[in-house]
Amino acid sequence: MINRRNALTGLTASALLAKTPLAWSQSIYPDRPITFMIAYAAGGGTDTIGRVFAKSLSEELKGNIIVENRPGAGGNLATDAVASA
Repeated sequence: MINRRNALTGLTASALLAKTPLAWSQSIYPDRPITFMIAYAAGGGTDTIGRVFAKSLSEELKGNIIVENRPGAGGNLATDAVASA
């Protein structure tokens, strides 16, 4: 005879088992370098802050972060590069 406790235990166990294969198939993030786009010229204040942020983020994620400067057109060049990535 199936009572409520056995039914709920079975449903919980099946839900946990259904989620398990998804966790095994995931790769470690980041699995490739992250490109950090800065819309201003190199050597300015924005570039310096961006590089400090990228360094601390790469230490936290234990991955490579590439800082790329794309100045020009009021930031539209960097925006187009990010949108098409």
